[in-house]
Amino acid sequence: MMPRPPRSPARSVGRAVALAALLLTALPVAHAQDARALGMGGVRVAGPSAADVNPAFAAIPGGGASLTLPLGALSAVTRDYWDPTGPNFDALSTFDQASNLGLYLLDPAISPDQVTVSVDANGLSVAFQGGSPMRLAQPARLSEGLDLPLGGSLGPVHLAVRPFLHVHADLVPGTDTAQVFQGGSPSASATLRADAEAGVAIDVGTALALPVPAAALGGGQLYAGVQGSAVAGLARASLDLQGQAQAEQDSSGNYTGNVLYSYSGTTALGGLTNGTVGYGGEAALGLALTLPSPAGTITAGASVRHLGVMVWNLDETQLQADQSSSTSTPLGTVQEVLYARHVRVAANLALDVPSDVLSVPGMRLLVAADGDLDLSGGFASHLGAEARFGPIAARAGVGYQDGLRLGLGGGFDAGPVGIDVALTTHRSPFTDHQAFGVAASLAFGL
Repeated sequence: MMPRPPRSPARSVGRAVALAALLLTALPVAHAQDARALGMGGVRVAGPSAADVNPAFAAIPGGGASLTLPLGALSAVTRDYWDPTGPNFDALSTFDQASNLGLYLLDPAISPDQVTVSVDANGLSVAFQGGSPMRLAQPARLSEGLDLPLGGSLGPVHLAVRPFLHVHADLVPGTDTAQVFQGGSPSASATLRADAEAGVAIDVGTALALPVPAAALGGGQLYAGVQGSAVAGLARASLDLQGQAQAEQDSSGNYTGNVLYSYSGTTALGGLTNGTVGYGGEAALGLALTLPSPAGTITAGASVRHLGVMVWNLDETQLQADQSSSTSTPLGTVQEVLYARHVRVAANLALDVPSDVLSVPGMRLLVAADGDLDLSGGFASHLGAEARFGPIAARAGVGYQDGLRLGLGGGFDAGPVGIDVALTTHRSPFTDHQAFGVAASLAFGL
């Protein structure tokens, strides 16, 4: 058994220094789901602030830009579980918060107080005591990104320089792993694939109303948008591992009480670390339609994103290890050509109901839904509503994004600048824990 040290409110100066880089990179981040979206369960609403979901949305009148405040980074200096050298370090809490920098988590996942690994007549078994309920027998997926677009518009053309950092990871347990957590199994296996990229992209895009007669669209308006990006990759790291743990048996087939483990795979590093730069490009395409109806204005959109290719020169290394030895063998430099990675297809639908239809003076109601499919794996869907009473907004919604998400929020429009806040939930990585978080965004021109 491995007990975890008791928690205390002690703070570490070393923690703040070690995470200063994190704070700097987290400031100001264009986050995919701002506080307005999170308050509506995660749904994105058509308008310029959602142009990253559908480039055609940039041409729809109304709306504006949004800047998510990196409240999650504040936990690096207000919480004691970040410091890896401190007595209260909690890897699960740190990972939960670090993968949600736009949220200040009120109750991040907590690592188990005790982990018991045993070998008995049933084979290998693992039990957890305390902490958040673990979910290690189920596949886990992480897909996060930090983007900082810096630019503006020249007529209908939008130009931006966009530094970025993107991280993707998939942990897939083998079919034998579930039995380890349900009473025992001779073995447990898992596959881990992860990659991280950093670089700079130059984005060029445009969105415009198509000259389609309104009569042909039932009085509506059709919009189209396209964005192309030239990408310079400054660093890439990838990991592909297959691992197994097995209960050792003697010549008579009896378990000895020892656990044998092994793993093998490859790592690849490239970019400025080996004197090269990755290069490539990608594109996004979108359509949107606004249509009047007796109930209000209907807005529908569809898009496809991340179409493209990247070329890297990577230094590969073969890894192999077991309980008695480990080796790493350089394999040399190879060229890796990556086509259409993490292509995403999205659809949005919204109904904007004016006050005269609601028969409530001064109130507008927006109901919206969306779906987002990652063709490399992963699906998200959200449904939410926003009621506006003059400058005040109230929001609520529900979504599915690697687990159930709920959202409650509000906003205040102070003219050219507004403030949005939200209380939201998400399922913490590797657990069944539902964590609550607070988000805040500044809205410009909403």
